[in-house]
Amino acid sequence: MQSKTHKQTLLGIDVGTSGIRVQIVERNTENKPDIPDIADDCLKAHYEVSFPQSFSQQTEVNPQIWLNVLNEVLQGLGEKHPLGKVDGIIVDATSSTVLLVDTENPSVFSNALMYNSPAAKTEADTLEIAFPEILQSAAAGTSSSLSKSIYLAQTNRQKNSNKNSHLQITHQVDFINHFLGAPLCISDY
Repeated sequence: MQSKTHKQTLLGIDVGTSGIRVQIVERNTENKPDIPDIADDCLKAHYEVSFPQSFSQQTEVNPQIWLNVLNEVLQGLGEKHPLGKVDGIIVDATSSTVLLVDTENPSVFSNALMYNSPAAKTEADTLEIAFPEILQSAAAGTSSSLSKSIYLAQTNRQKNSNKNSHLQITHQVDFINHFLGAPLCISDY
């Protein structure tokens, strides 16, 4: 019996602290599409764009810059490989980078707190006093998504007290996935 070869074209997107990198990989699978042989993977195209240097050093950023750079990267990649032939997209982003998104109007959002933002110090200290058991977990400290979420919710409530009913905390990867067409906040459910 002759084995059947299936080719799958994947777009990988890495949203890092210094820029966005994308790659098109073609996978060859034989009768087992869920268990690819990594040795048979073939890099078809690569493209990357760095964020402005001042952006990379900020701990609170405007997420629109991510979208602008992602558009630039995808346009550049599209000149090397037809994006219409992509079978799937995989997005990786910076852990513990969060923002608020209005679920009624997802184009409206807060600035994002990057993974290394010290802004939520008061919230982190309050959580550690109220729940000392979290000191041994990733939920402790200013780098935790929980502390940042509380900080963003409180800060936004003070600025826009009448506009908070549809806000949702969103991780960077969900924000990027939504921009690419996925439902909002799919990884947190």
